Amino acid sequence: MLQQILRDMFIDPDLLAELDEEQKQILFCKMREEQIRRWKEREEKLEKEEKEGKVFKKPNKKDGRKVGFLNGKDGQPWTWVMGEHPNDRSVDQTLEEEVQNKAKSVVERETAAGLRKLNIASTVSTVSSSEVPKVSSQPESERQSKSNQPSRVSQPERQQRQESSAPLRKNLNPSAMSCVASAKEKRASEILASPKAEKQSSIEEAEKQTQKMHNFWVEQERKAKQEEEKQRLLAKTVREDHRKSMRKLRTESQIIGTFVVGGHVVFGSKPAPGTKSPLGRPLRPSCRDDVTKWFRETELPKGSGLDAKTKKLADYFHGMISRERAEALLEDQPNGSFLIRLSDKIWGYGLSRKGENKAVKHYLIDVSPNGYSFFGTNQPVYSSLAEFVTNYQAKSICLMETLLLQHPCPHDPEGKKECEDLIRPNSSDCEVLCL
Repeated sequence: MLQQILRDMFIDPDLLAELDEEQKQILFCKMREEQIRRWKEREEKLEKEEKEGKVFKKPNKKDGRKVGFLNGKDGQPWTWVMGEHPNDRSVDQTLEEEVQNKAKSVVERETAAGLRKLNIASTVSTVSSSEVPKVSSQPESERQSKSNQPSRVSQPERQQRQESSAPLRKNLNPSAMSCVASAKEKRASEILASPKAEKQSSIEEAEKQTQKMHNFWVEQERKAKQEEEKQRLLAKTVREDHRKSMRKLRTESQIIGTFVVGGHVVFGSKPAPGTKSPLGRPLRPSCRDDVTKWFRETELPKGSGLDAKTKKLADYFHGMISRERAEALLEDQPNGSFLIRLSDKIWGYGLSRKGENKAVKHYLIDVSPNGYSFFGTNQPVYSSLAEFVTNYQAKSICLMETLLLQHPCPHDPEGKKECEDLIRPNSSDCEVLCL
């Protein structure tokens, strides 16, 4: 692997990330040595070709400069990795020194500018005081004649004026110089305090943001756990209600495979021949004709399967069809489509609904003297099948998710004819009379 890396002079970033610091330094030195070796080979080849006249020799630079490497004790190019030596300064120390140097240079410039202003002001005041015109008692004619003559200033007077306009810095006494030095130190400390304050402020702001994000995620985790616990309790409540509904059989329409014989509940066995419910009919229908007869005699007079307004066949009612046919009818329908069919297992109905995942779920509707409701305890009871459907078109049929009865499943031609024959009163008697 190392030979391939040195040959290609490339290492994959993922592989480099898996190496520790010592391995990275070794790899860096090896790659550097390989670069120098290749460079030397190329230089020797060029010199050989130049001697043989195959390659045009490049002219030397005018200033004679060239690139060279500093060699160590071993004769190889010397390499220094910052931070390895004990005397190496850290990055923070280097940055702090740089800030101090900048502050000193700013203070020096401000001090020099202040002294120049002070020096100029002193010079102007000295010159102004020396050039104040004096009132002379001589006549005007004599003054004009003297002014026309060239001015003659003596050498001592000129030297005195030059000394008076000398820089103020030379005339400062030691106490003034110490005041200037203390002012410079004070100003430098003020300049240094500003970056330190900004750095401390940024650190505090970063710590506040970190703490804020930590508190936010802690609160999110707490809410998630609280919601999870709520869902767990809800699921537990639903399971307990289901167990209670399975244990407590409150009507003559019982779950398939459960029968009442002689006042005792018997699971997994058929009722004895001739056993009837308190309503005077068998505990479960024996054939499809029994279901048809029960529907025409008991349910049709109550308006079950009919539209509440038109008193015609309801869009959702599909009569006596099987689970498989119900699933086939709902297969191409949108999510939320439903139909109600007669059940050949119990004295009641079956509700088939297409869910969000395109799966069809089936529910049993219990018909009791009190009304229509789903199987289970504490289920709302409605006076008619139409009221039952209307309610669950606006209210979910499940606590865990939103399941509404949205779209009645349309009839196919054959199924519609069968349903119309089913809801036609005394259709069998009419056929006999026609014959």
